[in-house]
Amino acid sequence: MLGARTLSKLVLLAVVGGYLAALPVLSWHRRDLMSFQRPLWAGYGSRQARLRGAVVCYVAGGWPELLMALGWRSSQTRGALIVERDHMREARSKRNTDT
Repeated sequence: MLGARTLSKLVLLAVVGGYLAALPVLSWHRRDLMSFQRPLWAGYGSRQARLRGAVVCYVAGGWPELLMALGWRSSQTRGALIVERDHMREARSKRNTDT
């Protein structure tokens, strides 16, 4: 059976490890969310709410942010936003070459 001291060290290690493991993931997640301009988010939810959720998950020990970022990476919403962003860029580049 683990002693109280050993258990507290394991908990501390898990929390610190979560923060260290999730910091680069939080950075990527935030950068990815911000890569979609505000007009693209119409009909897809709130970018600010997702950013707040990512920070709350990070503050909750780091590990939940890993799961949230993984969910975001494979989400249909992200896929749809990528398609919309690509269409917007194509339209913008076509407009620029036409002038």
